[in-house]
Amino acid sequence: REVLSAQSVCVFVLNQAKKKIWTVHPTSSERDEFSAGIGLVGDCLDRDELIQVPNALKDVRYFDPIDGTKCMDLGTQYRHMMLAPIRALQDKRMLGVLVISRDQNQSFSPTDENFAQVIAITLSAAFEVG
Repeated sequence: REVLSAQSVCVFVLNQAKKKIWTVHPTSSERDEFSAGIGLVGDCLDRDELIQVPNALKDVRYFDPIDGTKCMDLGTQYRHMMLAPIRALQDKRMLGVLVISRDQNQSFSPTDENFAQVIAITLSAAFEVG
């Protein structure tokens, strides 16, 4: 989180059989589950590519229960988001989405994008081992 100057980092796991995505709530052990086709997370799954959203709060795809991941302060005016697909290393099937958010008016750099892709690859290896 600190390396990317992010306020929140979240991983959504795709359940392909149910066409659902889920994550563990950051302030409890509750599991939040949603339809895989909604919000910016759903768009990242559909596009199968890294996307950057300069101010997600004003984006028509933004769906707070998913994209806000319930981490957002009520006073937040900006939410810059970067979403990276997590794919299986061998067969390239979609495993989930890495979501990195900044709650200040600061975009992510190309170096940040490269780092997010490295994290997504590392997560895919962890998915396959675990």
